[in-house]
Amino acid sequence: MPTNVQYEARVLDIIDRVKRKQNVEDELVELKQDWPPDGARAGRLIAAHANAARGLPIWWLIGVDEKTGTITGASFAEFSAWHAQVNAQFDGVAPDLIFQRNVPVDGKSVVALVFDTSRAPFVVKNPAFGKTKGEVEFEVPW
Repeated sequence: MPTNVQYEARVLDIIDRVKRKQNVEDELVELKQDWPPDGARAGRLIAAHANAARGLPIWWLIGVDEKTGTITGASFAEFSAWHAQVNAQFDGVAPDLIFQRNVPVDGKSVVALVFDTSRAPFVVKNPAFGKTKGEVEFEVPW
């Protein structure tokens, strides 16, 4: 398992690539300008990303804009409350958070989250269940 220094070095490498306007997002890396506000949507996105990663860790960096190559900085959010909202969307097991760090970049904070995906498939509640006829209660997003 990588050390915290190795995780942070990877985060800084990703950020450096963003600043050079290189493509960064893929099946293992997701960049967000700010915290996804909707726990149901965030949970579904994390589940889909984790299911697509096929057991490899996934990286979420909050406070980075890949399109403009800028560091926006993550707004202040109570991480434990946000994480609890996200985990509440899962039926059973959610991806384990194996690294969480505020990384200072250009005077702003980028929040780095690394999730273990080895327990896939991840199943989430369907927020449309019960609102529309025929909707399934749970789904495995990809």
